[in-house]
Amino acid sequence: MMIVTYIASVGFILIIVGYIIQMIFPKMAFILFLLSWIVLSLIYCLAPHMELLIGLAAVHSVFVAVGMAVRLFHYIP
Repeated sequence: MMIVTYIASVGFILIIVGYIIQMIFPKMAFILFLLSWIVLSLIYCLAPHMELLIGLAAVHSVFVAVGMAVRLFHYIP
């Protein structure tokens, strides 16, 4: 359980840093976005509890939605 928590915290830090960088350098953030997906898929494999899985999926989809909205409004002149 300790490993899952550690990977989860690293994953969420990566996601947040990715979205901050995305606002400044849109091209570079894609790499961090992919990294966050890899880390979160690792969590999904390691998570022993279904509630944790559902919670992580929900939080991640909120981050993805916010990121897509920011990207959309960023490129609209």
